[in-house]
Amino acid sequence: MDAPSRALQAQAQNTSSADMSEEWENDEATGLWYKGGDRTQPYASDWSPVPMGPVPVLEKARALATRVLVAGLTTISGEGFPRSRLVSPGEKYVAEDFSSVTVATRQRTRKVEDIVAHGHNKVCLFWQDTQSDKHSAWVCAVGEASVALADDGEKATVSITVQRLEMQDYGSHITAHGHDSWKPAILERQSGEWHRVC
Repeated sequence: MDAPSRALQAQAQNTSSADMSEEWENDEATGLWYKGGDRTQPYASDWSPVPMGPVPVLEKARALATRVLVAGLTTISGEGFPRSRLVSPGEKYVAEDFSSVTVATRQRTRKVEDIVAHGHNKVCLFWQDTQSDKHSAWVCAVGEASVALADDGEKATVSITVQRLEMQDYGSHITAHGHDSWKPAILERQSGEWHRVC
């Protein structure tokens, strides 16, 4: 690169730095960045937008769950202990708004026994994206389960009404309040709508 080109490049970098200092403001308490006077959309240190409302978090959560496919389903046994196993709720069994998840199973399984016979209908579904940065992306859906038994005496369907979603994904900057990497973002469903609580 010749001298005039280097000078032009340096001038462009200086101008860009000056523009950045005028346009961007850093919140020292959170480490998030804001552009101009707009405080509604925070940005991470890599200048990518941080999802804050429930909609972008829901979109990322559903995308992760339907991409990973296999989830851990935890029920409560008759002895009162948690019991987990892998299930495969495919894409069409996770509601678009993540309000429900359906799992096909067999009537004689322990998950059905836990929910029906023992009356413990509170359950948890957990997906982890092992392809994400540091295997750090995960979604946890908790809610109440019901079981529909097929007439054939074999098949059963577990339907989970999701009441709470927790998600952490460093790559997408989804954490508590958009900046607390030790806690997940949490959404709760109230009166048919999702609300972000942290």
